[in-house]
Amino acid sequence: MTSCSDMLIDLEYRAWLADPEGYEAEQAAIREWHEYDMHDDPAFWEDEPGQATEQEIEDMPQKTFQPGEQIAYVPNHADGDVTHPDVEFGFVVRQTPSGDGYFCRYWRKGSPGDMRTLANSESTPAHALVRHDSVPRSTVAHWWRRLDL
Repeated sequence: MTSCSDMLIDLEYRAWLADPEGYEAEQAAIREWHEYDMHDDPAFWEDEPGQATEQEIEDMPQKTFQPGEQIAYVPNHADGDVTHPDVEFGFVVRQTPSGDGYFCRYWRKGSPGDMRTLANSESTPAHALVRHDSVPRSTVAHWWRRLDL
């Protein structure tokens, strides 16, 4: 039986054989896209009309959450829509040492109440979190005790 990784390697090799120059150009474009950091672009830092200045951002009150509080992680591309399919639900464990985020535990996609990972909490920026109850409080309490948090 051929593994998925072997099949991918075979497909990549066939693509290279069919058009070596095109394949190399495509791979270079992919690498360039992965290496691009918008924060290195001076235009990213320019103030636009209606955009908050760095000082205004610093003066904004930070979202605060308590350990055990249920949350939803709403990625930027979800535009605040808690029903977006990429939103992840879980609960807060503690604030990060830098104070700009929280270590959270998340439920498996489509299975609220089942931990995605038992190994560790995941650092999440505070600006991407909203309060959202996805399971009964007793479920969070159960996992809090079981994980000895």
